[in-house]
Amino acid sequence: MFFYFVFLDFSHTSFSGSYIASDQTGETFNIRDSMNCKSDGVIYLLSCVKCKYNQYVGETKQTLTARVAGHRSDINTRSVRKCPHVVTHFNAPGHSLQDMRIFPIEQMRSSDSNSRKMREKFWMSKLRTVYPHGLNELS
Repeated sequence: MFFYFVFLDFSHTSFSGSYIASDQTGETFNIRDSMNCKSDGVIYLLSCVKCKYNQYVGETKQTLTARVAGHRSDINTRSVRKCPHVVTHFNAPGHSLQDMRIFPIEQMRSSDSNSRKMREKFWMSKLRTVYPHGLNELS
């Protein structure tokens, strides 16, 4: 089962038992945690439905809905400060916010930001999302 959400209220949608796939390697990964839009402390995958090989891995201490709102705002205002490749991609000709899909990958048990950042880097490496293979900046 492959689930995603765009920007709607998916609070009743559970992503447990779903899977994500790397556009770069084709490898799939099961989502073991039960998450929804109100989940916080999440590692997530952002993808473009129009383009293969354009994925981004992020982490947030906020709810997933709040973080997605941040991405939307950055794209709408063309603010490249946080996620320049994401903003540039979804402002490219023939693209819009409707092409964006978000997949929660993992919910962290700890509120420690270093733990979230380590898992974010793990998933960036595993899914090969660092530019030019994906939309992540190397940090």
